[in-house]
Amino acid sequence: MTFILAIEASAEACSVALACGGQRYQRSFSQAKSHSMVILPMIDALFSEAGFAPVDLNAIAYDCGPGAFTGLRIGLSFAQGLAVGWNKPLIAISSLSSLAQATFKQRPDIFTLVTLLDARMGEVYVAVYERNEYSFFASQPPFICAYQNVATQLSHYAGVRSGLVGLGVREMPDIFKAQFGFVDECMNPDADALLDLAQLAWQQGAAIPVEQAELMYLRNSVTWEKHQPRRRREV
Repeated sequence: MTFILAIEASAEACSVALACGGQRYQRSFSQAKSHSMVILPMIDALFSEAGFAPVDLNAIAYDCGPGAFTGLRIGLSFAQGLAVGWNKPLIAISSLSSLAQATFKQRPDIFTLVTLLDARMGEVYVAVYERNEYSFFASQPPFICAYQNVATQLSHYAGVRSGLVGLGVREMPDIFKAQFGFVDECMNPDADALLDLAQLAWQQGAAIPVEQAELMYLRNSVTWEKHQPRRRREV
């Protein structure tokens, strides 16, 4: 049986989920700027409800981004701290791929999916996914796009069997959104969908040692490098 803990803190809401063999447990909290205060209590509640100890875990999954830098750092810091304390490996999952997982799971009629997250500064994080017979894959890996360029870069993905999801959709023109068969502008990266992908990654041998954990920060790699010394001190 697979035992995995997933931590999601990249956007407005934060959530945690736990897979214990065939059982799943989850908690979420949507108040902004509270992630660092609620993650550990939610994790404690999951283990209490599941009735087993962290020693039984196979791995801890975290959202590697893209997303809000502060939220990503919080999620990674908790994942690293717990991984060191419990001597467990980590599994990195993209926020945009977890949006795709949640959408494809609930909408079997959607075959092409554009996932968006607000990057602020007039930009969005974007990835495009295609469903095949067995799973889905990224036909356009994550990148950053200015609002004024979205229609040009993404309109050819529109259609009745295409979807447009994520918090970044809030800023898209209504005419552009209407070109897609399914639109959800309130979808937030979620630990339950992250857990689905983490279980698959575990089966494929994609777990990593805690010292190899990284974030995907598309806007400015210099900013991430500036934080590297502090990240190592916190581990």
